[in-house]
Amino acid sequence: MMKKRKILDTIKEKNIINRKELLKVLDDLKIGLATSNILGRMDHYLFMNDRIATYNGDAFMVMEFPIGLSGSIRASEFQKLLSEMDSDKLELVLDAGQLSMNMGKSAFGLA
Repeated sequence: MMKKRKILDTIKEKNIINRKELLKVLDDLKIGLATSNILGRMDHYLFMNDRIATYNGDAFMVMEFPIGLSGSIRASEFQKLLSEMDSDKLELVLDAGQLSMNMGKSAFGLA
């Protein structure tokens, strides 16, 4: 039996999540973030569809969370944006390397 492949998922990924739950997970993962980014991506959250991880050269932290995206984002800027929002529902859209965050009438984009 041939597996069905979602071609659009390779181009555009989209997920609606609870912002407060995401912030709690990100806060728990902070211990795995590097304070300086000598080797690249050590100050980033790593999104792996159903998990989020951090790695600082010494510690690798991973937690299950249905983020629905694959990629990485600089931790400090992402967490700051999330904490300043007031909506509980957050739509994350990854399209051609651009992450968009939509909540209600507000939207932000990160490259």
